[in-house]
Amino acid sequence: MSLDSIALLSKLETDLAHTAAKIYRADSADFNEIAQCFIDKLVRTPAVVRPRTADDVALVVQFCLRNKADFTVRFGGYDCAGRTRVDEALVIDMRDLNEVSISEDKCSATVGGGILHGQLARALGEEELATPVGNIASLEYTGWSTLGGYGPLSSGYGLGVAQILGANIANAQGEIQTASEELLVGIRGSGGSLDIITELTIKV
Repeated sequence: MSLDSIALLSKLETDLAHTAAKIYRADSADFNEIAQCFIDKLVRTPAVVRPRTADDVALVVQFCLRNKADFTVRFGGYDCAGRTRVDEALVIDMRDLNEVSISEDKCSATVGGGILHGQLARALGEEELATPVGNIASLEYTGWSTLGGYGPLSSGYGLGVAQILGANIANAQGEIQTASEELLVGIRGSGGSLDIITELTIKV
């Protein structure tokens, strides 16, 4: 996000003023804690924005498109290639999209695109339910599951990718849509590279 400066960030803050999304500028007191990732890179990150809803995600993407601003998407921050942070790019941090909604028949759950393994396991455990997850509580579920998803329960219940029943996404135009069956085929294995996954429906 090439910010000639502060002006563009201020404009983003104005656009998001009516939402619950939070923006952490590089000079914010807690910026380093918020922006910290598994791979430490010497890059300049002007700001991290944490949407609270899928509509917030759409607004940020649309803002970046209108202003020709570069952005990256962060789920847990464990990307082994260090793509979470790119020089001069805004980071869209999905970790506040972490809700869990269990179906009435308790056979599936809809989870926010930024949910972490520990959060998901805890929420399901409270209802005496489970789904395959990984070994690290702070790892992001969405990236893990869409790239295969091996974990302790995989031998009995299958890989994380096999649990994905549906998805809602923000597409390249910043529009929220429900993934078609064709797109789901791509999502199962793409690691989110086709779109920004705002919500997954999974087997439990």
